[in-house]
Amino acid sequence: MRGDKPVSGDTLVPDLLSPEAGQQILRAYSAILEDGSSQPGRIADIGQLPYSKREIKDAIIVCLTSASDAEATLRLQSAYLALAEWQEGVGDEPVALTLLDVPAANEPGRPDQALVSPAARDVDQWNIRVVDERRQLSRELRALGFDTP
Repeated sequence: MRGDKPVSGDTLVPDLLSPEAGQQILRAYSAILEDGSSQPGRIADIGQLPYSKREIKDAIIVCLTSASDAEATLRLQSAYLALAEWQEGVGDEPVALTLLDVPAANEPGRPDQALVSPAARDVDQWNIRVVDERRQLSRELRALGFDTP
């Protein structure tokens, strides 16, 4: 069992995750990032991650503490924040907003306010979750002494 020690609030710093184990987890997560499973504007199911968010966060933190240059640190921080783009309950297909989901605000016979389809409202709810989690992840990085991108 891995021991964790609290840093600030509910942020935990892994103290028994080896650099090798961290690298292994990070390689698997990087492969997911690189294959395009998650892209800006797309929210994927948490089940598509190769490890739990906690394990990936721990691996990134371990690697951040030994990062040798600013570019590596920035990439690791971005990868940490990108975890927000995976959410529980999304399903097999990523959620993405397309222009077809939102009717034009000035359609004849429509009020001046933009009407949003049920699918677009669902996406809005996912986006709110992602933004909230991204803020939390950013706070966690700051609590560890890192400026966030």
